[in-house]
Amino acid sequence: MAELHKLLGKAQSELTYAPDNAWVMPMQRIGIEIECEGVVSERTQTSPELETFRHSTMLWSDKSDNSLRDGGREFVTSGSGLFGKDLSKAIEVFLVAAKKNGWHGSDRTGIHIHIDVAEMDTRTNFYFLCMLYAYFERQLFAFAGHAREGSIYCLPWHKAQRILSTIALVCGAKANRKDKTLIQRLKEVQEREKYSAVNLGTLGTYGTLEFRHLGTELNTDKLSTWINLLMCLKKFAKDSKCETTHEFLNYLISTPHYEVVEDVFLQYAGIINLPMFFEIPTKKLLYDMVFLHSKALETEIKWSPEQGLMAKDSPFNLFLTRQTKKGAT
Repeated sequence: MAELHKLLGKAQSELTYAPDNAWVMPMQRIGIEIECEGVVSERTQTSPELETFRHSTMLWSDKSDNSLRDGGREFVTSGSGLFGKDLSKAIEVFLVAAKKNGWHGSDRTGIHIHIDVAEMDTRTNFYFLCMLYAYFERQLFAFAGHAREGSIYCLPWHKAQRILSTIALVCGAKANRKDKTLIQRLKEVQEREKYSAVNLGTLGTYGTLEFRHLGTELNTDKLSTWINLLMCLKKFAKDSKCETTHEFLNYLISTPHYEVVEDVFLQYAGIINLPMFFEIPTKKLLYDMVFLHSKALETEIKWSPEQGLMAKDSPFNLFLTRQTKKGAT
């Protein structure tokens, strides 16, 4: 019996579509982009090692990238993302080849993780995910490596708050396919803000959030752990019982930080650095997000980061009052 792929001269599919409990979300689709240098001859733009890799797997494709030097290429996982055992195999296959062939990173290269968020509700759990990222941004940079925080290719949200208006726009959009405003705006974001640490521009193209924090480190444990940390963020946001952004904000500011870390990151809580106090810039970022979300949804609000933040009934003032009382006891 001749298998059809052999008759057609096609490689047999490597995909198993099987879950893998090594991942926090065993069925979560993930896309990976890995930038490496030292891959090809700059004159011919190819190499025997690259050709061998191309013929050995269908889990990856590669393309040129003008931002790279020294024969650099960008490697991208195939299809619309991989999950479970296929994701695990793709990481193993690539890192084995990269180490064997001497492909390497530099200050120009990075690893970008795309996490599919297309099924999330923009008015609740998608926004909760964005808020969780803002809450943990500095700790996530600490894990990824602080060098990336100063990179022009990975701008933190706390240094690029213009991105918040884009988040609010997404969450306030109506489900009307004839309305091109959101799609057009996301295209503009992709060009203008594509070097944000979390790139929202990919929402319009792939339905994903792109996390750009990691440098190109050929380390299986670190890459797998990073992906699981991102899955923890999504899983917690998706499973949250909160009904509004104000309710979710209240959870973040009223729950001790170490408890939030344990709630969100589960078995990975121990690797997230624990600051002694929830920093003022992070609070400001979260309040801005809730204000803009409320404005986008055209709901009545009694406070904003710019006006009345210290009013007696403002969440910020209530939070500070609680902290003062704790300090006095």
